[in-house]
Amino acid sequence: MMKKKPNYKSCKSNTETSKIDVATILDKKNSLGIVKTKKVSLKHSYTYNSFVTVMDKSPFTLAEWADLLYISERTLQRYAKSNATFNGLQIERIMELEKLIIAGNSLFHYEFRDWLMHNAIYFNSDTPYSLLTTHNGITQVYNRIGAIQYGTCA
Repeated sequence: MMKKKPNYKSCKSNTETSKIDVATILDKKNSLGIVKTKKVSLKHSYTYNSFVTVMDKSPFTLAEWADLLYISERTLQRYAKSNATFNGLQIERIMELEKLIIAGNSLFHYEFRDWLMHNAIYFNSDTPYSLLTTHNGITQVYNRIGAIQYGTCA
């Protein structure tokens, strides 16, 4: 039996059809019987007002948030004024930091900021805050909070 060749002619390359909406159909099964899950496109829905809910839980100032998101404080102020949306990389960073903030607040409560700003031998005498500018640094600090929480301080 010969296999049918896929029809690539239906794939148009103009900008309107090349933009893929992240939302998929829930409960539709593919040929393997795997249920597709629904993904939400955050690019159009993550506004400054959404960010404020994270910022309220965090120990960071607006200037510190600007440094962590690699944007100026003035840009954050403009986002606040117009309730602008963040770009994909900023959204990802905010979500990573939100996970860290939740873990840190649950372990340290009001002392979380103090812990972030003090030098730690585990981080080669750097502050945990200084590591929050990269994905790997956020992961290291998050994993350290988990280790402290579970008593595995090796």
